[in-house]
Amino acid sequence: MTGEVIALEGSIGREAGDDAERLAALFDAHHRRLFALACRMCRTREDARDCVQETFLRAARRPELVPPGASSEEAWLVRVLINICRDGWRRQVVRQAAPVDPPQASIDHEASFIARSLVQMALERLPPRRRARCRAAPGGR
Repeated sequence: MTGEVIALEGSIGREAGDDAERLAALFDAHHRRLFALACRMCRTREDARDCVQETFLRAARRPELVPPGASSEEAWLVRVLINICRDGWRRQVVRQAAPVDPPQASIDHEASFIARSLVQMALERLPPRRRARCRAAPGGR
């Protein structure tokens, strides 16, 4: 984070210098506090830097959304940062919850056949009434 201003397409047609100066002032005034907050909300400092960077990118893309006044602009930046962190948490939960299928090449068909055969033989040893309940109940109970 060097504080350099990024020129974006959205600034065409407006006074780009005004938006750039405002973004630079926002960065200078708030980046340390936002980074400290992001460090408490993220696992690593790199993730925290990414979140702060994304916060300022959103401000640069739509500078008209940042309210005037030091306390209002800080509140807006903090809210954006928190939302970005929450989005990251949600993505992480989805990635962890997504089932990972084993690669098709590593599936051992012989071992799978043997396991199914052993389960079938174990079921056949059960009394008929018990065997019927095992097959009908979810989870095999």
